Amino acid sequence: MAHGNIVTLASDPVRNVVYGAGVPTGEIYRYDVARGRTDVVGRPGSYDQSYVYTGRVMWVDSRGRLYFTASNSKNPSVYGHVHYYDPEAGFGEREDWRLQEGQALEVGQCLAKEKQCLFSDDKGHVYRFDDDGPSWTYLGQIETRQHATYIWLFHVATDVSKVYTATSTSPQRSDFTSLYEFDLTTEKTQRLCTLAELDPALRDLHIHTGYDAWDPEGRFYFASFNGQPNQPVVLTRVDPPRLKAALNKP
Repeated sequence: MAHGNIVTLASDPVRNVVYGAGVPTGEIYRYDVARGRTDVVGRPGSYDQSYVYTGRVMWVDSRGRLYFTASNSKNPSVYGHVHYYDPEAGFGEREDWRLQEGQALEVGQCLAKEKQCLFSDDKGHVYRFDDDGPSWTYLGQIETRQHATYIWLFHVATDVSKVYTATSTSPQRSDFTSLYEFDLTTEKTQRLCTLAELDPALRDLHIHTGYDAWDPEGRFYFASFNGQPNQPVVLTRVDPPRLKAALNKP
């Protein structure tokens, strides 16, 4: 990849390959672990722009099909749904698996036991993929009631009842970054606290990222930074039940 970078990865352990998606073209690559070889798979023929926004999360189902998303404001109808690559049949589209506002997927977590994946774009539109079927369901939007914020943090509870997320924003609005709980059953959002209340060390940090990072004790982790070269990245651990009890939240 002479003039780009890989920004998204997904593995297929059955075929022993790792897929990557690149910027700025949305090209798909496949690395064969056993052979130590990378092949250029290409990209969907439906893409009508040279440069697209590459979705930051993709996944492989039990059939070996790779699913991914991209977006481009010039023609959202081309990119406003899930695309796929099938090792046997090549590229295809699921035009019935719609993306709200044509936004590519940004974060997600797959749960092998439930054979499900949960995803969100950076505007908080939440989706569920079910491997049985397979099927695609829009679950609602995380309501932060904040403008000019992004969701780059996404942790699904082990019982698949809640999603924990936080907002990122501009450096001037770092005090407004907050932690939220999204109920997957009721589709209701509860603001838990500002991140500065969680830890004063996060007060001047406006970018908060991470997904699918849980430990065996049921605590999730995320990284925070502000883009300055002299500012260390802060790693935070959250125990949801203990935090909610301390905050007197139901």
